[in-house]
Formats: sequence, C-alpha cells, structure tokens
Amino acid sequence: MKKEGHESDEDEEEEKDDEEEEPEEEEESEEEDGEPRGDLKNMFSPCHNYKVEFDDRRQKTIYKCSICPYQSTVNKTMVTHFYHHVPHVFKCPYCDFQGYPRSKIANHIVKLHPGKAVHVVV
Repeated sequence: MKKEGHESDEDEEEEKDDEEEEPEEEEESEEEDGEPRGDLKNMFSPCHNYKVEFDDRRQKTIYKCSICPYQSTVNKTMVTHFYHHVPHVFKCPYCDFQGYPRSKIANHIVKLHPGKAVHVVV
C-alpha cells in the first residue's frame, strides 16, 4: 500500500529516466555543393534519417525525411525512400556495377554472373 507523500520505486525510476540528458545532435555536414547532408555517422541507417510526427487533424503518424521534403504515412515507404539518398557504396567484384543495399549487389551477382561466388565489395 502506498502512503501519500511517498513515491514508489517505479515513480522514482521514471523520474530518473526523464531527467537523463539526451545526447547533443551533431551538426549536419555539407557536401562540396553546399547542400546539407544528414549526420554521416547515421547516414546508412534509415531509422536515423527521418522524423516521426503525429498529425492530429488526420489522426495519422507522419514520417518526414530529414534530407528532403518527402513525407509518408507508411513507415516502410519512408525506409524505401531513404535508399535514394544513400551513395552507391557496394560494388560487384566482377564488373563495375554499384548499388545499395548489399542484397541488391548479391542479386546482381546471382543473375549476371552465374556460378561465381557471391561476395560484395565495400
């Protein structure tokens, strides 16, 4: 039984969690063209490159790209959109083909280089 004026252990833990400072956001980097880019540390993680907001009027969650004006009400669509911003960092070891994500290169190797070992070069 909880006495008035005393907080339970759960309440104290909740307050401690609320008091923890959130890490400072790193400054966005800029490409040579002067255009801001997302935090490079998280550049290859779709979940770090969009903001989630709730639209009270439409009663829907809105996913907003942090790199361009694109927004969606479907999380999977937002993640797919993000891949348009990712530089082509994976390379086929057998030709000049490049792409992202890694599975795209693996599929390329299976289809265009049958019988070859499937490994992707970063």
